[in-house]
Amino acid sequence: MPRPKPARAPAGPSAPRRKPGRPPEPDALFRSIAAAMRRRIESGDWPTGRVLPSLRALAAEFGAGPVTVRGATRLLCLEGILEKVRGGRLAVREPHAVPEATARLALLVVSSYLDHFLRTSYGRELFGGLALEVANQGRPLLLAHNFRYLRALPPRLDALPAQGVLLWGHFLPEILSAYEALQIPAVLVDRPPGRWRLHAACVDNEAAARDATLRLAALGHRRVAFIRQIVLNVRDADPDTLERQRGYEAGLRAARLPVRAERIVNSPAEDTPGSPSIRSLFEGRAPPTAVLAVDAVKARLVADAARARGLAVPKDLSIACFQEREAAEPGFSGPRADFAELGRQAALLLREPRRPCRVRRVPAPWFDGATVAPPRGGRPLSAIRPT
Repeated sequence: MPRPKPARAPAGPSAPRRKPGRPPEPDALFRSIAAAMRRRIESGDWPTGRVLPSLRALAAEFGAGPVTVRGATRLLCLEGILEKVRGGRLAVREPHAVPEATARLALLVVSSYLDHFLRTSYGRELFGGLALEVANQGRPLLLAHNFRYLRALPPRLDALPAQGVLLWGHFLPEILSAYEALQIPAVLVDRPPGRWRLHAACVDNEAAARDATLRLAALGHRRVAFIRQIVLNVRDADPDTLERQRGYEAGLRAARLPVRAERIVNSPAEDTPGSPSIRSLFEGRAPPTAVLAVDAVKARLVADAARARGLAVPKDLSIACFQEREAAEPGFSGPRADFAELGRQAALLLREPRRPCRVRRVPAPWFDGATVAPPRGGRPLSAIRPT
């Protein structure tokens, strides 16, 4: 008679089981051991050419099992810090003796599907500049794109011989913390760094928003509203929006106009022209005569809502917005950024060391479209000079 298998104890809340296929936790023990070994090498305690103690000796020294220590040494081998020598032992590698693939491969992680971006002129501009610069550097480009990457690292990231990681889209804060801890450069693509210690290539948001607000004020607009983008699924404020709002407020102060909270409108991605946030623009005794929108999608919502109320653009309401060079809404006035250049600058940051973090900003000069005009009865202010 076969012996019954012992019952497996259910996993309690104090010891949750990791789902199969989930990438290792950022604070896994083998990472801590690898970091300690890396510090010894960088400090000179383990000089170049030094043969490391046996796996058993290292396990005893770090108070961990051999499998855990093997994971740490494998990670350092992938980074080109350790190498196998005669007899199967490990030794500290020459600083410049990095495997060719490790020195060249670039990983692009997109927090949605790439085709969602490539359907837009913005996405085509940015990806074209990024891919061209990666090719100019002679690097292969590996793509990981899926909505799961908003909240998870790509599987087996440690095993990829990547020289650097490019991050495009929105990511949860804990995922950005994990990229922060990588020992290779990580670059935020079209996103300011905010509080994260990561390289970043982004639009010069504050300068462009300040200039746009001053231009509207110079035409005679005294009531200028700002439409913010709210990203609900990342539990964090959109950093581009925050910078553009700061520029908008700086422009109002420079024009000696008041900054009023009711003229700063939060608009999530699901908004329609009839949404309460958009309708609030037209309510009250003194509705705005001009609107600066964070992007063309928000500008279109405002224009459609205004026309539904019988208002003409720009005769009754001026609208400006941030856009790409090949604008999705070509008639709209406002700052326009060269996103092909932004993608190129992001790829160039792969050449920089991991620390210190660097930020490259692409200007967004003003474009005169057909959606901005002096307000009815308003007087242009020649004393105001946009930057």
